[in-house]
Amino acid sequence: MAVFQESPERIKMKKRDFHIFKIPSKSFILKFIIIGLLFAPMACQKDKLSTLSSATFQISCSLSRVKIYAGKSQLLSCSIVSEKATNDKISLSSHNLPPGVSCIFDPNSITLNKTIVYPNFTIRADSTIIAGNYEFDIWAESETSYSSAQIRIQLINYEIDCSPDIVNVVLGKSAISKCMLYSYGSFNQAIHLSCQNILEGIRCNFKPDVITPPAGGHLPVELTLTTEKIEPASYQIVILAQNNNIVMKDSMIVNIIPPDSSLKIICKPRWRVQVYDEEADKGECEITARNFCGHLSFRCMIRKSCELSCWPDNYLSICDEKKSIILGIAVDHYMCWPPEGINPLLITVSGYEGGVSDTFEGQVIVKY
Repeated sequence: MAVFQESPERIKMKKRDFHIFKIPSKSFILKFIIIGLLFAPMACQKDKLSTLSSATFQISCSLSRVKIYAGKSQLLSCSIVSEKATNDKISLSSHNLPPGVSCIFDPNSITLNKTIVYPNFTIRADSTIIAGNYEFDIWAESETSYSSAQIRIQLINYEIDCSPDIVNVVLGKSAISKCMLYSYGSFNQAIHLSCQNILEGIRCNFKPDVITPPAGGHLPVELTLTTEKIEPASYQIVILAQNNNIVMKDSMIVNIIPPDSSLKIICKPRWRVQVYDEEADKGECEITARNFCGHLSFRCMIRKSCELSCWPDNYLSICDEKKSIILGIAVDHYMCWPPEGINPLLITVSGYEGGVSDTFEGQVIVKY
């Protein structure tokens, strides 16, 4: 439970002008009176806190940092937990809100008629908010108890999104990714685009590299990735969109693929799986890699829509060779419920995050 603290607004004291007369025998008495008048309000506030020191409930808002876009609002919920239902009336309020942000409780009080209740509130950001990360407090107060929780928010007035998020580039050549820059609220300032985590051998070029989106609108940007002398592998790069000291980010995986690289997979033609049976059907597959060195992943599908669970017998990597493996296939009820009987089966092996792949077509018999 967060420690309750009175905000400066709640203990604000009126400024008074006091003058000590130049009478030596009385100056000490006047100073004593002045000090007493100044600190009397604080003492009253401390007495109030002492009466609220034993909380019978606790408010909790287990939220990660919430994104709030300029000119938009978002409905959130907290929980108030008590050892027993007391029917106390709990008043709800927000404190230390950032400029341009409002917090609306509907209703602004709730009755503790259960051991746990869920007050709702709406956070609204006006169109001129200053982007950044902020925190504010939610207070829950009854006549005798109090509790508080902190809410973390990220105010956003623009962002960038690039797709696809996995780009395959043949070594020595280029590939293009399409990005979109979005403005929210009244934001229409210049944004500078660049790449982070760029290794030597990868060039990142935006067209244009400085862009000013219309307020509440969006504009396209073209990103060209060029490769030179670099080891074929999967690399992550970060896209930066910067306006003054605010930086918004996106990321993508760049697969550097050797020229003429390929994978080939051949498996046993027919498989059998039993629904409600965790035991997998296992069979041999032969994989051939050409101009390829890396880790392999597998995917098994029925009719291109129902995914089965499939895995090799151990962590598998391959480098310009032919290798035999044992593959297991089973039904995962969280993925799909396959049709009963004989079904077409697609077993796909891939590397470089899908940059190089091959698919074997077989059959699977499903029994319930």
